[in-house]
Amino acid sequence: MLDKNKAVILISLILFCQLLSFSYAYKTSSLFDIIVSVPQGYEKVEAGSDFLANIKLVNLGLSSREDVALSYKITSENGNVLLDKKETVAVETQANFVKTFTIPKDSVYGKYKFNAKITYADGKEALAESSFDVIAPKKSTSKLLIFYPAVLIALIL
Repeated sequence: MLDKNKAVILISLILFCQLLSFSYAYKTSSLFDIIVSVPQGYEKVEAGSDFLANIKLVNLGLSSREDVALSYKITSENGNVLLDKKETVAVETQANFVKTFTIPKDSVYGKYKFNAKITYADGKEALAESSFDVIAPKKSTSKLLIFYPAVLIALIL
């Protein structure tokens, strides 16, 4: 039969082992967050030009370096997919980078959503979204600056 002191020690030992087990499980679990933002000057992008997005991946778990799957999608207001890309990135504590996407010249002008999704550890996901506008390309005046002086000189001669 256990005396009172041995019972307290035994219970304390059991609780301590359970705490260690929980702590180990917590330290090895993965948890990521993703943050996206559109850099200043890229909130409105001309069709046919580049769109930039800041991507920040944060490893909130206590695991070491982990490869994660990233997918990017640009969709119009009515849900049409303009762009869909995927890549794998290694993240230890966090990763910050800028992604460049070329907007097709024939894109419909209007509001678009940029979605970035990270998939990690047994299919867990985190999603972030931002928006931007696709606008008509500005007309180039450089050709006119060459054409008009040439015509003027031809008329004078």
